[in-house]
Amino acid sequence: MHTLALVVFALMAAAPVELAADVYEWRERAFGFPIGLGADQRAGISHFRLLVSEDRGRTWRHEGDYGADTKLIRFDAPDDGLYWFGLQLVFKDGTATPADVKQLKADRKVFVNTNGRPVVMKKEYAVLQAENEALRRRIAELEQKLDESGRKPK
Repeated sequence: MHTLALVVFALMAAAPVELAADVYEWRERAFGFPIGLGADQRAGISHFRLLVSEDRGRTWRHEGDYGADTKLIRFDAPDDGLYWFGLQLVFKDGTATPADVKQLKADRKVFVNTNGRPVVMKKEYAVLQAENEALRRRIAELEQKLDESGRKPK
């Protein structure tokens, strides 16, 4: 019984992790990400509230508050895995955007991978559609050139 469990565990550990195209892979547990707002955009902001989700946005944990002048937010992941990050802006008048954390969208998605698990990046459906359309156009161009050259196989 233990041998079977070890074999299954070994196979699972070796299986590549499939990530969406909007996920960054990071090989260290400590990292930071910039806050890309100009001084004019920060003027009415009291602070940023960093929220983290480890279940793809179903629930959010309040990780910390950062002053409006913060340029880089540092995060130390407790474990390897997928982390979604969202910022809630808290304004000087006390209002927040989004007002309800349930409406928070991930600003950044990071897969922490210190173990070096193999990773496969999935492409967004729209990207795949655009690539398919480009291939269709290229095939049509090549078929037209073959027709014009008289060398198209029958």
